[in-house]
Amino acid sequence: MSTESRKGLALMLVVFALGLVCGAALAVIVIRSVLPPGPRARRAPPDVRFERMAEQLDLDEAQRDQVRAELDGTREQMDRLLRDSAERIRAVLDEDQRRRFDEMRRREGPRRRR
Repeated sequence: MSTESRKGLALMLVVFALGLVCGAALAVIVIRSVLPPGPRARRAPPDVRFERMAEQLDLDEAQRDQVRAELDGTREQMDRLLRDSAERIRAVLDEDQRRRFDEMRRREGPRRRR
């Protein structure tokens, strides 16, 4: 095989590889933008979500403070409801079921265990 043929073949392989990588990257981008997030998708932390919302709504400082206070109060209420609900559920379970319920909650992680 001549030097020119080798160069042509190498160039073809490089172009093919670049096309493959670009195509895969584009497929991932399209899939992520079209499909809803799966059950294991990670949400951004609350502070990040708040900042995004504040920026998109162009909130001034007073509005930011009021909205943050509202969200914090709502979060505290939800935590209290989840905690109370878990206690009421535990009350109707037998000892073995309570142990399994507690283990399920541990596996869910700290956000759900409040």
